[in-house]
Amino acid sequence: MDANALNGGDCYGDEDGVHLPDLADDEEILDDALSALVIDDTLSLIERVQRYINSEHDLHRLFTTKLLTDAAEEVSYDVAIATLLPLVDNLMQEEDSAVIRQALGEQLPSLTAVLVRGAKKLDEDDMRRALNEVKSKALGFVANLLVDDSQQVCESGQEALVSISKLFQPDDVNAEVLTVVLGLAHSDDSEEHRISALHLFKELAPLLGEKLVLTFGIEQFMKLSRDPMFKVRKATAAAIGAIADEIHATAVQERVLPIVLELSTDSIWSVRKGVCESLHEVAKAVPDAVRHSTLLDLCVNFLKDESRWVRKCMFQNFGPFIHTLALDQVSSALIKQWRDMVLPEVDCEDKDYLMSCAYNLPAVAAKLGSGRWVEIREMFDVLVASDQWKVRRCIAYGLHEYARVLGPEQSEALLLPAFGKLIADLDEVKVGALSSLDKFIPNLSAAARARALPMIEEACTEDNLADWRLREVVATQLPPMCSFFEPEAVHDTLQPIGMRLWTDEVAKVRNASSALPGAFFARIRGRAEWENEIIQGIQMAGRARGWVTRQVFALTCKELVGSMQVELFKQRLLSQLLGILDDRVANVRIALAQALAACVGHTALLEMPEVGRAVEQLLSDEDVDVREAAITAKEIADGSGGLRP
Repeated sequence: MDANALNGGDCYGDEDGVHLPDLADDEEILDDALSALVIDDTLSLIERVQRYINSEHDLHRLFTTKLLTDAAEEVSYDVAIATLLPLVDNLMQEEDSAVIRQALGEQLPSLTAVLVRGAKKLDEDDMRRALNEVKSKALGFVANLLVDDSQQVCESGQEALVSISKLFQPDDVNAEVLTVVLGLAHSDDSEEHRISALHLFKELAPLLGEKLVLTFGIEQFMKLSRDPMFKVRKATAAAIGAIADEIHATAVQERVLPIVLELSTDSIWSVRKGVCESLHEVAKAVPDAVRHSTLLDLCVNFLKDESRWVRKCMFQNFGPFIHTLALDQVSSALIKQWRDMVLPEVDCEDKDYLMSCAYNLPAVAAKLGSGRWVEIREMFDVLVASDQWKVRRCIAYGLHEYARVLGPEQSEALLLPAFGKLIADLDEVKVGALSSLDKFIPNLSAAARARALPMIEEACTEDNLADWRLREVVATQLPPMCSFFEPEAVHDTLQPIGMRLWTDEVAKVRNASSALPGAFFARIRGRAEWENEIIQGIQMAGRARGWVTRQVFALTCKELVGSMQVELFKQRLLSQLLGILDDRVANVRIALAQALAACVGHTALLEMPEVGRAVEQLLSDEDVDVREAAITAKEIADGSGGLRP
């Protein structure tokens, strides 16, 4: 084979060997190509749109399409209508670029919103005319997008129609919107259009209202529920719940329920699955007698369906459905059927069942109450011991819900062991238990709280809080926790944890911890030795060489003003706080300004001339952020009578 051919024909050879070609020409070609794509940023937005929206380059057209809303905002309503809408008309004809039409669909809601705001600034007669013009144009554009050959463009059109409909009064837009949706529903040539109609009925039902839904929507749902294409029937099943939610119970029973029952026996499993997804919404809308008989039977049948996907879907939606039932209608047999789908002795088809169970269990527990906890206790224990950390995390996040159901006495025996396991679990699990301590602990008895405290202490050691996000969570939980424990427990256990976080190396943790000294001080108030211990620690922070610690000091003073007696604050901390007025670090002065904003909310501090002088000095600080923080302090002071000279 020719050596030149081996090199792609781009090299040549001579007696001195093979040489690379001169690339200068290629670089010039590349430079020319890049230059052609450059946008002239000296032009106004409206000028850029006018120049580039019809460019031969797709990137130009795409870029300027995304400028339409911003361009409309910088000109008057009349200019926007006369200049931009004709350009949008042209874009609609861009058959070679679905990406541009999709971008246009994404721009239409915000562009229409700008035009509506502009129209509302006109005189009343002109405003009505202008609003009708905007509505007509916008809906016309959307109607074209909804029948586009590209599915992505159609979906952007669906979202645009829902958003644009909300910009107008329902009585002014519903007829036109319904016409668009019905046109799609009546499309015999495209199942995708009929599916789009169902999606839009679902999203627009709250806007259309009961009368239009009953008059036009239900009829279409009945027709489409018998569509020869199963995807259309599936979409009908998925949307039926939203329709039921908009009409009265009798109409749901008489007109919606027959559709649900017919779809529930469909030969295609995905259609039946769609009914499962909507069942709890339908259940909320029907009369009690229907919910406790017909729909309850459907739920039981779906849990035994021949398709594992239907069974799984009903299992996933069991909690929301059971929550619609009266307690005397939730039988032990039903709970057992649901429970047995995840217990170890039963062959579990899919580990996702466990996650669904963990997600639904709080709703089931709330419905059953403490008296029937025994029916789900084994399931709870299985989930706590699951080898899937996401399942354990879900349980950890819901512990406080179970404690609320069981009450203080039962929670100690039934939940505290699980709490001990979960709070010592992986960080991804532990965070769930830590983040709801302020809701879990108050649902325990005093004895159970005492047992929980060592568990919390162990979980909050430095080694166990290596992730700063966990430390931030603990910092936010400790202040409300103080009121649930005796002062001795707060001083001996919670305070050491909190004061370590107070000087944490991560700024977010320190900021979250700034309220901790004040919370501890409020709980141990009256114990002079302990009070002095906290105050001395705060004073040391104010004298620290590192600016970060001085910032912590100022932020803590901001919080302490509300939890410490004002006279004590004046005696022990105010002079030191004012001493950082000339701190060389702007962040410290910002924190000082924020602390002074808290101070001037108290008359005794507002009336002190040195406080007023400090605020005035910060108002002329060289740093703009310091000045802005000081402005807030002055505004608060002005609202309370003004700073004292």
